[in-house]
Amino acid sequence: KAEARSDVEASKTLLDQAIYYFELADESTYKKKAQVHLESIGIRSNLPSLPSRSGEEKEDDPLYDQLRDLESNISKTVEKLFGEGLLLEGRDLCSCLVPYVHPRVQQRLKAEIVGPLE
Repeated sequence: KAEARSDVEASKTLLDQAIYYFELADESTYKKKAQVHLESIGIRSNLPSLPSRSGEEKEDDPLYDQLRDLESNISKTVEKLFGEGLLLEGRDLCSCLVPYVHPRVQQRLKAEIVGPLE
């Protein structure tokens, strides 16, 4: 687990450096790709701290709002990843979030994104 954490931190550091140098080189296209990739890694590194979703959460449950916000945030990030042509990172983010989204969304993610991109 510590090794995975250091890999994530190394990835974040490298992407931060890439963003910096893309900015210096006035390469907005690559800078945007790196920023979206960094956003995705940040989301994936925070997922393990959340409980998996059962589909039984009620609207008055504090976890309900947290998971709903997570779904919304991730869907926006996946859209950005696909828009930037980062299909594999989008697929990987979708794969990681499957346990944290509503069961109906889990099925659609597997059938429409993760499966076709494997």
